[in-house]
Amino acid sequence: MLQLSSLIVVAVANHGGAMDARDHFKNGVSSKNQTSKRNFKIEQMFLNLGKIVAIIAFITMFIAGSVNAQTKPNTQQAIQPIVIMDSINTLEEAIKPLLGKKIYIDIWATWCKPCLMQFAHNEALKKYLNENDVQQLYISLDNENKTWVDFLNQNQYNLTGTHIRAKNGLLDSDLQRLFFTFDGEIVIAIPRYILIDEKGNVIKKFAKHPSEIISGEKLW
Repeated sequence: MLQLSSLIVVAVANHGGAMDARDHFKNGVSSKNQTSKRNFKIEQMFLNLGKIVAIIAFITMFIAGSVNAQTKPNTQQAIQPIVIMDSINTLEEAIKPLLGKKIYIDIWATWCKPCLMQFAHNEALKKYLNENDVQQLYISLDNENKTWVDFLNQNQYNLTGTHIRAKNGLLDSDLQRLFFTFDGEIVIAIPRYILIDEKGNVIKKFAKHPSEIISGEKLW
């Protein structure tokens, strides 16, 4: 843009010089008055050119700023938080804040390798659940609170949503009674997925795994 402005200035200056030369040969030797008028015209011409250059520079800066604003990535997009619910003692308490929509419960633990393998499908799973108006609830069976919280804070598996640690109250025994008791014996096998309806009723005690859902199998 500066090069273009310089060319404009030079071109107009040369044009002015040519005009003055033609006047000189046409009218003879110029007087002091003519010289003064010529200098005044040249000064006015350069003042006008300065204004034009300033306007062009302003427009260029404005356009460049607009382009940068459009191409700069939005780094302030809303990020769904990880919500940790404390002092939850029963499954009923856990699902109460989420009633009104279906709830997909993921029972897992940081030490459960198959659970982490299923987390690899979280992005596609969340898209499917959102499209079908289903919420997620994570219930961890970790014994150590710090291990669990540290794992969540890393968020390497896109674990946004509501999280509860079963071992922090009576919820663990509640889950055992409802979902892990077979013929009087407690058999804890995770990952385990449970589907709850809008009113809090259990639709499926053995809901589909994320890998199955994203492969096209129906959740209910």
